[in-house]
Amino acid sequence: MKSNIEKVYSKLPKTELAKVELGYLQSVSSDAEKAVKKYDNTKDIVKAWQNVKQTLNSIKKDVVLVKRSRKANIMGIEGVLQDINGEIKTIDARFKELGIDGKNSKELTTAKRSAYVLGNFLKDLNNIDSLEDVNI
Repeated sequence: MKSNIEKVYSKLPKTELAKVELGYLQSVSSDAEKAVKKYDNTKDIVKAWQNVKQTLNSIKKDVVLVKRSRKANIMGIEGVLQDINGEIKTIDARFKELGIDGKNSKELTTAKRSAYVLGNFLKDLNNIDSLEDVNI
């Protein structure tokens, strides 16, 4: 059983039918062009995502590095600081016993400066926000 549209189409001369088909084709073509224009920003979205993904991967590597290294550095610095500060106290005590002014010792000054710098490194590492909440 033919639909009403099929009945009308079947009665039209071929030239009229071709005009109808051409009009339909032009409509489809126009709609397709409009869709391309409407969604033309897709290339920009994909490019932006690729940039974001690259940035996230870089951040992830940095977070992993910090998580792995932070604790080891804290423990290492604490141990070295304990050793250096103990040695500095021992040397200061020996200098006092011998009546020597330790302020004139370049090596002792360097050791104290290094201990100070290491102490600041330790403070900085301890002041890093918790990375346990970062799940990248």
